[in-house]
Amino acid sequence: MLWCGAMWRLAVLAVVASLAACSRPPARAAASAWHRIDPAAGEVRLAGAGRAGDRLYFFGSSTGQWLAFVDRDGSVDQHVYEDGTLTAATPTDTGGVFLAGAVGQGGPWLGEVDGAGALRWRLAPKVSVGAEIDALAAIPGGVVAAGMYNPPVSGVTYGWLVAADRAGHARWERQLGAGSYHFLTSVVALPDGRVVALGAKKRDTYLSWIVTTDADGAGKGELVRESAEWEQLGPVAVAPDGGFYALGGASAAQGLTRNVGSALVERIAPDGKLMWRTKIGQRVIDVTTPLATGDGVMFVAATLVDKATGDLWLVRVSADGKRDDWAKLDAGAVMLDYRTSGGFLLSGAAGPEVLLVRPAGRGIEWRVVPAPPPEAK
Repeated sequence: MLWCGAMWRLAVLAVVASLAACSRPPARAAASAWHRIDPAAGEVRLAGAGRAGDRLYFFGSSTGQWLAFVDRDGSVDQHVYEDGTLTAATPTDTGGVFLAGAVGQGGPWLGEVDGAGALRWRLAPKVSVGAEIDALAAIPGGVVAAGMYNPPVSGVTYGWLVAADRAGHARWERQLGAGSYHFLTSVVALPDGRVVALGAKKRDTYLSWIVTTDADGAGKGELVRESAEWEQLGPVAVAPDGGFYALGGASAAQGLTRNVGSALVERIAPDGKLMWRTKIGQRVIDVTTPLATGDGVMFVAATLVDKATGDLWLVRVSADGKRDDWAKLDAGAVMLDYRTSGGFLLSGAAGPEVLLVRPAGRGIEWRVVPAPPPEAK
């Protein structure tokens, strides 16, 4: 993540576990074959990946805004929409994907493609110049986008939310925060219809920031975590009881892009109260793709090996926040650059799986491995 202006989210993170408590080598996921995706032209810069129905999807840019679907038989269906890049995606309930992107030097947009990659609708929000979309979440009857808005010659940034229906009509739009720097990097719809967005708010340092609205964008609940460190919250997963887990990072210096820090994990009750908060690991850059279970929360992380490479891990934190387990993924060295390639946690029919991705020539290589079990202590 970036602290100043919240530009692009990293697709994967670097986290150093506290290995002193581990007396055995880490468990590893079973290896599987790597599959390759080469673009028709240009070079793929991956922004993220996930699963829509029974297919995988990958998005980012090549010669323009790039999206690829991979069927169960391994066949690849690639699409390039226009100049620019795709910045966020989330699956629909019909096998397609909600998308957000930026057009060259222009403003952001959000839209929806069907399972064949055909664009069903596209919406350019009212706020455009100086705005970015970093996250999407499906909501009943549509989608909500979260990001930041930097008005020209203002010296401030706002957290920004915009919602659209399935016909591509804007439902509501909100600018949040005033007189300082704010950004939102994650958003989720709770079972009761509330929309929760997470990011950071600038005071003396950047502080973890949670904003809540109702389904119509009305009302405002705001939580700010006071801290002497630089902190932010980002990826979020809804818990079985209707509350949620929030992940983030903390650092003694501004920015987590290459600075030493810790991973933050918070458990929020359905009524919005903080149940517990813990910091784990060392040299943390970021955390990604959390998945809540009855036993707690799990997510993908990466340990920083040097300035350019890292190793991937699956991390589990218990439901009471008192235990964290780290299992190493058999991914080999992973490049950690501005558009990081790495791992994404998925829900699978036989249990959680990890989608591993790495650069390969002008394209990417990927494989799916089962989530390794917790390491025995």
